[in-house]
Amino acid sequence: MKDTNKSLLWGTLIGTIAGSITALLFAPKSGAELREDIADNAKLVTEKGQNLAEKVSEQSVKIASKVKESTEVFLQEIRGVSSENQVAKVSGISETAKTEQAADEAAKDDTI
Repeated sequence: MKDTNKSLLWGTLIGTIAGSITALLFAPKSGAELREDIADNAKLVTEKGQNLAEKVSEQSVKIASKVKESTEVFLQEIRGVSSENQVAKVSGISETAKTEQAADEAAKDDTI
């Protein structure tokens, strides 16, 4: 399997190189025109790369902002739930204490 992949890779590489050389040799343009075309295409690729980098940067900032907002909302909700649980625990403790106190008083009344 590895030999097949290597053979395919080498064949593709050699074919690409041979095709490129053939295209350069049989191109109807002079060397100066060909170099100018290559330079123009290189500039075009560079500009497109810069535009893409700018778009990615802008999107990254937007995504980071949304994540930050969502995280803040999530933390506020968690803090709210935590506060409610604390109140419920305190209320539950005071209710338990009241119930125990009432039971103690009832027990005292029964013994009297």
